[in-house]
Amino acid sequence: MHRAEKLNIVWESKSVFGAAVKEWKYYSGEGKVSSLGPDLSEALAKDPFKKKIIPIAVVAVLEAGEGEKAVFFKRAHDAFKGYWEFLGGSIKFGEKAEEAAAREFLEETGIKGKPQFVKYYEYVMPEHDYHRLVFLYYVRVREPICLSAEHSEMKWMKLEDFPEGLGGEPFIPLVVQEVKDLQEFLKSGSK
Repeated sequence: MHRAEKLNIVWESKSVFGAAVKEWKYYSGEGKVSSLGPDLSEALAKDPFKKKIIPIAVVAVLEAGEGEKAVFFKRAHDAFKGYWEFLGGSIKFGEKAEEAAAREFLEETGIKGKPQFVKYYEYVMPEHDYHRLVFLYYVRVREPICLSAEHSEMKWMKLEDFPEGLGGEPFIPLVVQEVKDLQEFLKSGSK
């Protein structure tokens, strides 16, 4: 059984060279603190799922072989339009997380595949009425990926180059932790 990690996420101010800077930080149950990146306040204010617990299946798409190169997708619409992420979506009632991951992978890439489970997260931001249960999976592909209408662009890059490889463009901050955990998972030989 895989251990779930609950992340309490807060918006904090700090001073950098005398200027006030705000950033997302998460506090894990183990007391670890990490930065999650840019301000999402505006996007979270537009979130249509406020005050709801939403289960989500997320799929990292990796190139075939043993490499750690993944494709990131830029959202084409909704509150997070223009933000980069892994693909994924809500788990439907009665659907298992693995089934949702396979469905989302097919819908968003045009490829059938069997996602492999990596980790479960619970993201909670009470001050923004945001609560997500996220199941992270990965799939290795050889076939060309078809870009779905949910995304406007896709970009392949080494996991170690994320988020710098996006050239300063916005990304869903929670992906930072998902990338780190995916790298650890792949290095551990749990493939």
